[in-house]
Amino acid sequence: MTVATTEKTRNSIDTGLAAAYAEGNTWFPQLPTAKQADVVQYAVLHIANNSDLFDWNVLGGNDEYERVTIAIARSGLADAEEIFVKAASSGEGPVPKEDLRKYFHAHSGGKPNADGITAGTLFDVARRYGADFSPWEKACAGLARDVVLYAPGYEDECRKQIDRAVAADPQTFTLGDPTGPLVILRVPKEDELPSKTNWDCDLPGTTLAQTADIMQRAERLTWGQRGGGKTKTRIVRTGPPRTFVGDYLIQRRGQYGAAPLRGVARVPRIGDTGTIHFMSGYDPTTGLYHDKSINFYVPLTPSQDDARRAANVLLDPFSQYQFDDPATGRALLLAAIFTAIERPFLAVVPMFVIRSSMPGTGKGLIVRSLVRLAFDTPPIIATWGGSSEEFEKRLGALLLQAPGAISIDNANGMQVKGDLLEAILTEGSANIRPLGVSETVRVRNRSLITLTGNNPIITGDMARRTLPIDILPKSADPERDRYAFNPADYVQRHRIVFLQAAFTAMRAFRLAKMPRQGLPGVGSFDEWSRKIRDLVYWLTGCDVGEGFRRNKAEDPRRQGDAALLAALHQHFGTTPFKGADVIAIHKRVTDNSRIPHSSPAPTPLEQAVHGALENVLGARDINAKIFGYWALRVKGARLEGVMLETHHNTTTNSNDISVQKI
Repeated sequence: MTVATTEKTRNSIDTGLAAAYAEGNTWFPQLPTAKQADVVQYAVLHIANNSDLFDWNVLGGNDEYERVTIAIARSGLADAEEIFVKAASSGEGPVPKEDLRKYFHAHSGGKPNADGITAGTLFDVARRYGADFSPWEKACAGLARDVVLYAPGYEDECRKQIDRAVAADPQTFTLGDPTGPLVILRVPKEDELPSKTNWDCDLPGTTLAQTADIMQRAERLTWGQRGGGKTKTRIVRTGPPRTFVGDYLIQRRGQYGAAPLRGVARVPRIGDTGTIHFMSGYDPTTGLYHDKSINFYVPLTPSQDDARRAANVLLDPFSQYQFDDPATGRALLLAAIFTAIERPFLAVVPMFVIRSSMPGTGKGLIVRSLVRLAFDTPPIIATWGGSSEEFEKRLGALLLQAPGAISIDNANGMQVKGDLLEAILTEGSANIRPLGVSETVRVRNRSLITLTGNNPIITGDMARRTLPIDILPKSADPERDRYAFNPADYVQRHRIVFLQAAFTAMRAFRLAKMPRQGLPGVGSFDEWSRKIRDLVYWLTGCDVGEGFRRNKAEDPRRQGDAALLAALHQHFGTTPFKGADVIAIHKRVTDNSRIPHSSPAPTPLEQAVHGALENVLGARDINAKIFGYWALRVKGARLEGVMLETHHNTTTNSNDISVQKI
């Protein structure tokens, strides 16, 4: 199929130079060339993803298609042709790229004063489909060109000019709210990180602004002082007054003109109507900074069947994992995927806990895959380590840096709890005191927080804040298992494909009016439940909110587990034993209760083991195999000061069990 070049005269195109320039786009020529390219690419991609203008079936004889093509050509960008071809070839019934290039060249002539078409025409069309150019318009507000006079009586005006220079800087913000502290968005240095934290990625974070940061921005202004001499009007060019500039942070505290920053995003924003916004830079609508824009095409009118096919694509990287209930495991993975993508745009979301009974089952790979999809980078790693109190201090310092994704690692056997962690998950904010500062800072969190570990314990209030994904080991020695591919690497290579699939499913759900699924409430996560939990149920028929109920149901079981561990420790001490030894104790006590005096009376410690065993495993069909499954489930879990461990006995080729005090 080829494109027929329109032979209309330019007079047939709607003219009006004044109208083209009156669209409010005088800001565009003021942008640097790189930013102009971002704007044009955003506008074209927004049209392609939110209209059928680039579809083949509307191409022939379409004046608007022709006007947009001319507008792209007149943007003055060196890669204008590539931007057009990429968008035009993404529509329904794609046209050969060579034909599109011919079409573009055929419409690259003419002048704006003849037909009224400028780059502003492109922006006007994009606005009709919901595009928002305010980030670039604000950036072009510019700095004052006049000299900033530093002299007695001009102090307030000087502070305003410094504030204007600070606010115009694209990397300077207030943290969370307009009244928040002034921060600089940049990848933090190693000595700026809390202990046991690995920021081995290119995700930017926030650091509190220092005097040197303000000085650097003040140097972009033109400063002057009175020169003296016979005339009082003579102005001498100077540098910024260092002491005066240094007072800015204190004097303007709570009144900074910089925009509030909520977090960092590296995926487009999708509205409730299905409109997709491909942003670059700061988005004032959400308070998010899009530091790495990405371009891809999403079908305009996907159906529920299209969405289900897309969901299957999203699950491809995780095809090698095994779950006790495959349907539930797949649904939870989908929920984790959509949560990772939508996280920056939602005030609060639950924490996903990826856990297993053994090391080497690929828990960390799931987290790295999620973060790679949403942020195209590895996660920031924060090791649990030590006590909950020590971890909370590290978490507070980390949250001040507004990381996009935090992976809490190696929470093996730990009770997952903490006032700060609980507050940040359900309230979305917390008061944190930076090290060496007397005042607290209100932090509004938009970080994707995940946790991995062998048998971490979800208890108390964390039961309604976390969704566990339980991985089954594929063998008795998972660390030696081999897999066909690495899921995180697979996501990295095919990220655009998976993002297209995710946004296809999300758009289909929104175009269907986000049908409510009638699921029971989940407390603090109403918006998450509406946009992600309902979406996953719409796709799979599985309610991932059941994970909260299972957490609560497991909490009393933890008490039974702790009682059995305590009874085993009291009986065996630290001496290794086998499952058969425990079953022998149970049988001896049971037999004695049925036929008293048939054997020596069981000791109180044996009776305690018997009672705790039946409380956990039930009174019927207790055998060494069932006990072994229980031991595998609680292995490494720290319960009431004791922990069960297993060791392979090469002599007997079986596992020895021991319960150690911790």
